[in-house]
Order: sequence, then structure tokens, then C-alpha cells
Amino acid sequence: MYHIRMISFFSLGILFLVSGCTNMAANMVTSGVMATQQDKAIKFPQASSGFQPKKMYNSTVDELWATASIVLENNRITLTQMDKQNGRIFTDFIEGQTESKAGGALGIITTRYKYDIIIDKVNDTTTRLGILCKLQSKSAYDKLTDWHDVSSENKNVLVILENWLYQQIEKKLEIAVGAKKNEAWKKKSFADISKYGDRFSGKWIGTYTFKSGLVGHALNISANSTILSATAEFYPTPQSPKTPNGSYSLAGEFYEDGTFYLEPVAWISQPPPGYTMDYISGKINNEFTELTSDFKNSGLTFQLKK
Repeated sequence: MYHIRMISFFSLGILFLVSGCTNMAANMVTSGVMATQQDKAIKFPQASSGFQPKKMYNSTVDELWATASIVLENNRITLTQMDKQNGRIFTDFIEGQTESKAGGALGIITTRYKYDIIIDKVNDTTTRLGILCKLQSKSAYDKLTDWHDVSSENKNVLVILENWLYQQIEKKLEIAVGAKKNEAWKKKSFADISKYGDRFSGKWIGTYTFKSGLVGHALNISANSTILSATAEFYPTPQSPKTPNGSYSLAGEFYEDGTFYLEPVAWISQPPPGYTMDYISGKINNEFTELTSDFKNSGLTFQLKK
């Protein structure tokens, strides 16, 4: 006689419906033999530790749509529907993690998942990305039904799978948008910044808000004709006392419309792992008293004053 039992997928906290023989299952449970043996062939993909999706991006709908499409293609994820007019992409099911229960005595648990991707225009320069994942499972002991939807019981796993795809798209988008910016800057004519002299060169100071709180930031710039060299520093403030000190060198150029672009060169004082150098772009105001800038990779915007 068969009956339904709830068995946990211990390594990821996933719950599945599995049918099995009453006496055998009871004996397995009471004897503590319900340890899992993970199938090493397939594992759920995961984002980097500590990753949090932005979900709002400084890009057009076309840029984000193209980026998401490339990421799905590169990862060989099959699509079932693409509706650009309504900003929806639906994927087919992707083979998920597989595990055997009690060395296979309680059956083999297989999973599969799929994505519903939403790309929504906020304004001409900002686009919202939404990723929803659905998870299903199936057991070799389950003779009566096919795949079960187990999404509601496994929200933590859905977040893992969603964050992985968010990160894949964000990385690709940063490269695409950065390349576009670089091309636009390269087409601008150089400005002879020697006439600005000391008004542009010097130490510019400000703050920016990071996940750790308000971070102190300084940019020490030297100008030689159209060529810029700089040192970027970040340091703790009373609002973020645990922020480490760090500094790195940059080099770049200045253009006739007041914009500038700096590429990171090397660490001067390297903080603990987890902190990276970043590209800095921005514009100086007409009075040469303030820089409005942003970090290319993180998208953070900040103001610096002498």
C-alpha cells in the first residue's frame, strides 16, 4: 500500500512530495537513514556571496532587452515566448539539481525550474528588471502524478536562482553600457585644459552612500594638457565606522564639454577582499567648484567639492 510522505531536500531546504512503502519509509525515518547524497552532476547556479540585485538600471529598454537575450542564449536557456511590446520573456524549464534519498532506497528526486522575466520602462534612461522563478520536483517513487510545483515551499531556493540570473544580466549590462559610453567619449574632441590650471587640479572631497552607510570619498586630480591623473580615496565616517581605508590610482582624459573619464590603474592602499577599484566619470561645473560624478560599475552618483 502506498501513501504520500513529505521528505526534505536537506542540502537546500527543499520540500518534496514522495510516495513510498509505509513500512520501509517508517523504518528509514526512525533509523535516521534519511541523509541525502547529492548528485554532483547538476547543481543549482548561485550568485556571488553577498550579491543584491539592483532591479533598476541606467539603461534603455532596448539595451536591457538585448542584454537579457544574450545572457539567456549564452547560458543555453531555451525560450518559450518573447513579447517585447509588453516586456515579457518566458523560458522553458531548465534541468535542476538531482539528489538520491538514502542512497537511492527512497528514490531519486529531480528538479526543474523556469523564469518569467519582466522588463519595464521607467523613463528614457531608466529601466526596471523583474525576475520570477518557478520550481518543480519529481520522484521516482511517485507513480500517480507527474511534476509537482514546489515553489511556495522553497522561496529561499527561488531567491538563489533569481539572484543568479540578476547577476548574470547585470554583469553583461555593465560591459555593454560602459562600452557605449567609451565610444561616445572617444568621439569627442579634446579640450586644452591647461587654461583651467589649478582650478581643475586639486583635491575634491565628498561622500557617497553605500550598503555600509555614508562613506567618505576624495579625488586628488592632476592635469597636464588633456591628460588627467588622479588618486581616489575612500574612508570611514561616523555613519559608517567599519568602512576600511583604501586608495587607488587612476588615469584618464578631459573633454571640451566639461566631462571627464578616469580608469583605475593600481591599488595604492588595498582594503580587505570584497572591495574593488572602479571607473569614475563625471562633469565639472562652469564655476570649477563642484564635480558631479559616478562609479561606472556600481552606478553610485556623488558630488565632490574643493
